[in-house]
Amino acid sequence: MRKLLLVSQKYSIFTDPLTHAFLQLGWEIKFIDYLGTPLLMTNTWSQWIFDKFPKFIYEPLRKREFKKIDKRISHAVRQFKPDLVFVSKGKNISNAALDELTSITTVINWYPETMDHWERISNIASHYSHFFSFDPEVVSELQKTGYQNAHYLPFCADIQKDAVYPTKSYKYNVSFIGSYEPTRYQEREKILSQLKDLDLHIWGNKAWRSTSLKDHYHSYATKEEVHQIHRDSKIVLGMHVFGIGGTGINVRPFDITGDGGFLINHAERKDIFNVFEDGKEFVSFQGQADIREKAQYYLAHDEEREQIAQAGFERTRRDHTYLDRIATILEIIGLS
Repeated sequence: MRKLLLVSQKYSIFTDPLTHAFLQLGWEIKFIDYLGTPLLMTNTWSQWIFDKFPKFIYEPLRKREFKKIDKRISHAVRQFKPDLVFVSKGKNISNAALDELTSITTVINWYPETMDHWERISNIASHYSHFFSFDPEVVSELQKTGYQNAHYLPFCADIQKDAVYPTKSYKYNVSFIGSYEPTRYQEREKILSQLKDLDLHIWGNKAWRSTSLKDHYHSYATKEEVHQIHRDSKIVLGMHVFGIGGTGINVRPFDITGDGGFLINHAERKDIFNVFEDGKEFVSFQGQADIREKAQYYLAHDEEREQIAQAGFERTRRDHTYLDRIATILEIIGLS
């Protein structure tokens, strides 16, 4: 039986599906949370307390905790003897620790950020045996630096190969799930404003309450609620963060199609056209006028909309599951 050391965050959206997929493949798994100390854990009472400390006290404490995580991972590798160390982001693991680990076993990272994190990515990538990115531009830029073990690996959906297209009972015409920040997401407000009279519904952070779309905002949605919203909506919109560079798409289009939702996705992130066929498995839009025209059209054409939603679901189930992505990884690193 092959052994996997999974280094991720306990509450990361990637941890459970990665674990389940490797278990399906018969791997033995040990897990380490790279933020797994009271000082580093996010959204906890301990973090709230530590955040009140002066910076000259807080920063040395954080560095000490980072070293503890390095030692914990190193100890696990030497005791557990994994065939593969799989890191999901792992932003605080030191390069020195990575160099030690790669001298013992294969260490990979599937990094869930794009070009706005380039400084961090370019600093850590070459310290991994292999570095996987969902963004083709990140891969290209890494290869230009001379690092040839950078690989393109798009995100995927947490569904099984035997999943069945869901029966739907629509509650919403148009839905969007995502955050709002005045400095980063102004374009989202402009685009969604074109759909206010088409039964628009928004879930995300509370900052939506300060926008012109406050009357369309519901609340934050849990993971389970997100999947249900996808199934309960005639149209689900996909929009990345605008203007940050890169061409790769986030996980949302895979989640939407994997839930059987009808996806209309912004065309700015060109990789969407590599993983789904426009007009057959999803529908793209270019801007404010285009999104309104297409939303009105597909709200009025139920059968055509449903055909595209089902084709998107079938494509995701066939090509875009965690089992598919892990199979690609194992083939590239020679463990298939």
